[in-house]
Amino acid sequence: MEDKKDGFEVRKINKYFGRFRVLSDINLKLGAGEFLTIFGANGAGKTTLLRVFAGLLKQDSGNIYIDGIDADNEPEKLRKSIGFISHNTFLYNDLTAYENLRFFGQLYDIEEYESQIENVLNRVGLQKRASEPVRNFSRGMQQRLAIARAFLHNPSLLLLDEPYTGLDQRASAVLNQILEGVHKENKNAVITTHDINQGLEIADKVAVIDRGCIVYNESKEALNTDNFKDLYIKIVSSE
Repeated sequence: MEDKKDGFEVRKINKYFGRFRVLSDINLKLGAGEFLTIFGANGAGKTTLLRVFAGLLKQDSGNIYIDGIDADNEPEKLRKSIGFISHNTFLYNDLTAYENLRFFGQLYDIEEYESQIENVLNRVGLQKRASEPVRNFSRGMQQRLAIARAFLHNPSLLLLDEPYTGLDQRASAVLNQILEGVHKENKNAVITTHDINQGLEIADKVAVIDRGCIVYNESKEALNTDNFKDLYIKIVSSE
């Protein structure tokens, strides 16, 4: 991937399930290295939005740009620029931790992926369990391996759907350390969450999605935390 750091931008994203519009004219923009937290109630459209960003769902209209590249023009290249962490670990239970990462290393056509696998396993504290089948792992260990999978190909954009839900203390600490590293490397992240305090702590920009529409979009520096909490409670309570 080019060493270009233009950031992340979406313009007028719309998505329909049948006749029902689940995402409506979504516009968001992040400069290089900025983190965005998207808040919203269950069913507001957070997960659908991240799945569209990740290329797992195709938008019906609109454009997605990562580092200045249009996802519609170079979808495979853009997919390799994205790391996605969600409740689904995307791991294969009958494979070992190392075999899972080797599969994704080959899928992303990573050069010298063996050394990269060793590096990410060390980062998530699973180097001693590399030869063990994933089916033997606790949920927290599986989540740590999923974090390793998402970082294996050194993505420029990280998408995290309610990333702290279900994480044990060690997995949460691993994720925090990695996010700090992503920030320092001037990469982008988009995080969805219900947790206002946690979401604000890691954000540079804040958005709220409600019924598939972005109803709030502001830099963290410009918001008053108490006023934002009041606003968010009003939005959620109107569901």
